[in-house]
Amino acid sequence: MEYRPLIERFNPEAFDADLIIGRADAAGMEYVCLTAKPHDGFCLWDSDWTGYNVLKSPYGKDILKQLADASHRRDFGLGLYSSVRSMSRSIRIRR
Repeated sequence: MEYRPLIERFNPEAFDADLIIGRADAAGMEYVCLTAKPHDGFCLWDSDWTGYNVLKSPYGKDILKQLADASHRRDFGLGLYSSVRSMSRSIRIRR
């Protein structure tokens, strides 16, 4: 499946970082882990590396920053996963 065209429809209007962190904290969790960039290369932050990111979507807001800010306000742990591999970019290794 080609994921790139889906950026035009990505709009999680009900996203609420404070609600997510608050519920995780109330449930006794010590941290949440966000996949900030999966293998398809779509970044949930404003990336200079690629235009394939959340700020170019209809949502237009930095999801990673919202979660980081909400985590800091509650002194709550936030883990991030960013795939090294990106199916949307070819990277050549110089030898």
